[in-house]
Amino acid sequence: MKFFSLFSAFISLLVNTSAQADTLDKQSVGFRYTDNVYLTPESKTADSYLLVNSRFQFFMGERILRMKMDYADYSKESDNDYAGLTLTTKWGSVRSADLDLKLFHKNYVNENAATTDNSFTHTGAGAALEKSWTPNSNVLITGGTSYDTRFFHDFNGRNDHQLMLFGDLDFNSYSKVTPYIYADCGLVLSSLAAYSNVFFDIGGGAKGPLSKDLSWLVDLDLRSVSYSNRNVDETLILTKRRGSSQTTTVTNNEQTQTTTIGGGIRWGYDKNFEFESRVNSTAQSSNNPNFAYKNDEIYFSLSYIP
Repeated sequence: MKFFSLFSAFISLLVNTSAQADTLDKQSVGFRYTDNVYLTPESKTADSYLLVNSRFQFFMGERILRMKMDYADYSKESDNDYAGLTLTTKWGSVRSADLDLKLFHKNYVNENAATTDNSFTHTGAGAALEKSWTPNSNVLITGGTSYDTRFFHDFNGRNDHQLMLFGDLDFNSYSKVTPYIYADCGLVLSSLAAYSNVFFDIGGGAKGPLSKDLSWLVDLDLRSVSYSNRNVDETLILTKRRGSSQTTTVTNNEQTQTTTIGGGIRWGYDKNFEFESRVNSTAQSSNNPNFAYKNDEIYFSLSYIP
């Protein structure tokens, strides 16, 4: 209940600064197909789902409250259906770095999907310090740090705390191609020790024009996670001199390495409307075979941008 109280206090404080205007932000509706909805190593289950995103801006004095609402409706595996709400605002600055605050809630409508560490109903809050530099007119560098806390409802009192460092490198159009690179690293400390981990993520992508209203985009993401409180026994075969070998068993922390590659096209066929179609392919390897999987997705979306 304390997180719902935080939501109420956050909204009340902003509303009391006297809202001046409400503005509709980006709205989108999409259709996705996945060939492995439960991210299992074998016996894949395919499904399709509708994904709706709505964004709004509320102008309150010198502050802007941004609200994002998400809803996913699966055609067959309804335990994956969810509704989400995220509120963010720039609260001020600390030594020329922007201070952003957020509150969020994700509710699995029927039951918890439990396909990833965070695919359970949860509520949370976070803060981030972010600063940008422009060493020249073609490069934008952004770096910062963030803290999030998540409370998982009906999950043995599970409460996660995440600390993260992040950085982005964006380039202006270079020979009609606009590339970007990002990286982040951090740790999760959980009241349920099995969910504590250290992670590292790096990726990038690019986009460019195909015609006046049509553009292409590609991206790649590499993520590594190590769980200090999950142990996996691995069998190693050590080759000795003269061709002999020895089998031994060692205990290591559970680790996962995830690679996602995607690409697609984007069509701005009207000043306020945008159509996007893309394909994503994800492969995860792990020293725990229960967490190795492959998943391919096809995605179509239509967006209205005021």
